[in-house]
Amino acid sequence: MKWVRNGVWLRVLVTAAISIAMGGEFANGEESQWKLKLSFFSGVMERVSGDWKRLDERVFLQGNGDVAPTVLLFGRNEWVNYRLRMRARITRGTGGLLLFFRYREESWSLWWSLSGQEGIPSGIGQNRWNYGEIIPDTAVPQSIEKGKWYEISLVVRGREVKGYVDGNVGMEYTLPDDGTHASGKLGLGTWKAVAEFELLEMELFEAEVIPAPPSLRGRVLVKGMEEVPVPEAEIRGPFGTVNADHQGQFFVQELIPGRNSITITAPGFVTQRAIVSLEEGENIKSFYLRSRIPIDGGKILFFREYDRVWGMPMGDLFLLHLGSGVERKITQRPGAYFSPRWSPDGSMIAFYTLDSREIFVIPAEGFEMKKIAPGISPHWSPDGQRLLFVDGGRLWSFRADGAEPLLLFESPTYIRDYSCSPEGNRVLFESQSHIYVVNADGGELRDVAYPGGNPIWSPDGKTILFISPRGLMRVDIEDGKEIEIAPPGRFEDLKWSPDGSLISYRRWDEDQGGIRRPVLYLIEADGGERYRTFHFIKEGIQEYRWSPWGNELVLLTGREPPMPNTIYRMEVEGKKVSPLIDFPATNLQWSPNGEWISFLSQREAGWDIYTIKGDGTGLKKVTDTPETEFQESWCPNLH
Repeated sequence: MKWVRNGVWLRVLVTAAISIAMGGEFANGEESQWKLKLSFFSGVMERVSGDWKRLDERVFLQGNGDVAPTVLLFGRNEWVNYRLRMRARITRGTGGLLLFFRYREESWSLWWSLSGQEGIPSGIGQNRWNYGEIIPDTAVPQSIEKGKWYEISLVVRGREVKGYVDGNVGMEYTLPDDGTHASGKLGLGTWKAVAEFELLEMELFEAEVIPAPPSLRGRVLVKGMEEVPVPEAEIRGPFGTVNADHQGQFFVQELIPGRNSITITAPGFVTQRAIVSLEEGENIKSFYLRSRIPIDGGKILFFREYDRVWGMPMGDLFLLHLGSGVERKITQRPGAYFSPRWSPDGSMIAFYTLDSREIFVIPAEGFEMKKIAPGISPHWSPDGQRLLFVDGGRLWSFRADGAEPLLLFESPTYIRDYSCSPEGNRVLFESQSHIYVVNADGGELRDVAYPGGNPIWSPDGKTILFISPRGLMRVDIEDGKEIEIAPPGRFEDLKWSPDGSLISYRRWDEDQGGIRRPVLYLIEADGGERYRTFHFIKEGIQEYRWSPWGNELVLLTGREPPMPNTIYRMEVEGKKVSPLIDFPATNLQWSPNGEWISFLSQREAGWDIYTIKGDGTGLKKVTDTPETEFQESWCPNLH
């Protein structure tokens, strides 16, 4: 049995055929969305859970009487003041009706529960479903009859909430003045009941609280990496399509403050999807396009296993030139070579030997392997001049030629999750649940957080993200101020978006059937809006990667290979999801220019490397041997 297949050194990540729960079926894409038109609102319905069917333009049926809760959302996150009037009735089941409001996500919402069962009160619930429990102060011994139509109205003004049933006040509630439910969408729902809903009237009072943002005349500059204007560029966005002038400038008439998703294309350059974040008083943004480099210019490093000795994989490191298909063996003899890492400029490769636990450096095109020191898991400094690694309980920094050893820290037990800051002047690591930062020259040592683990730098090097028993936390490296980003849970795969504006992680959530699965979350780095993606996938998100530009994610979902699983691409700004391919895959990697994705697959004999374009075309098997290839990584320099 092959090394990878044993799952010891390469975790096999998996995915399967997928569906989004919409009317008993699951689907993706705008074509599956229901358009809704009401006074003061025109948009789409979000079918979050339940067996929803549309009977008429404003009439909806929820046909699953076993689910609690079901949710059908509409509206906008910015909604604060509004009145909704509707008709509804329960036709079957032991539960009741739900009317959601101020809904931002499952763990950040309010709902009015109208009980359909005597002995169970009606009232207001908040945040998590928590088995249908409601706020005690709002509980009223009110129940509605099965089979009878009721006219229901909800009026929300600021912190004041009122509910009416057939013209009579059925609920009054004043929201806490803590900002936790300041705004959000509306939604229909049930708990353990089959019910029909008819939307009658919608009225908004937004102007009283949230003034419309002013429009700006925005100017966008597009240049090549050498500061040369790109006059042939074209930009597409919410304002339409605009062509650049001879200086690479776009003048955009209506660029709203906040986030605007745009796409920039130009002959000979890589298409760039970006987000224009324009603040009040700001009217210019610059973007830099990379020259288009075909896959012919790409190189992939990988380890090929020939055999195993005493359970240890033995093989060589290879460099694959994708254009010619030529493989070059760069190590001099078979060995157990692990954690190969490119230097930032792509000229050198560092790795360690699993058998002797020693650090080596070798030129990318091969030649002599230079032993640096005993240790494991090397990391390069951002300038490529030094190597960071551990040897037992000692954290070392060596010059890349093996000179100038610096002992940065010594622990009686372990040291892990170590990395250089983006500027290279500090080193972050964890030991015995303490998170430390030490100067890269061996100077000042600071204990910045306890207890905690899995620390990672922000892209600007000013803050650190880590996991603690209190939840997902962010700490400012200078003043030590901590901010809770997410409540406690089982977190995995913490990452920053390349621009530092978003934090992503996988968390194991329990679905309505009591099954736990990994769900991908994105959250604003300042602790703001948080939302789940792909929460409809039963098997969960097994793996994900940010694109080099930070505007897209590639995700892997499904079951264990060789069963087919699915690779998806998601545009971060619009949350638009596109399936790339159904394929038994693992270890997704973006090419440095963001055009290609590589992965490993055992679709045929042995594990091989495949590449596919970011748009789902051009699938290519780039290694084809009976041996196992893994630990693949793209050279950071495509030239």
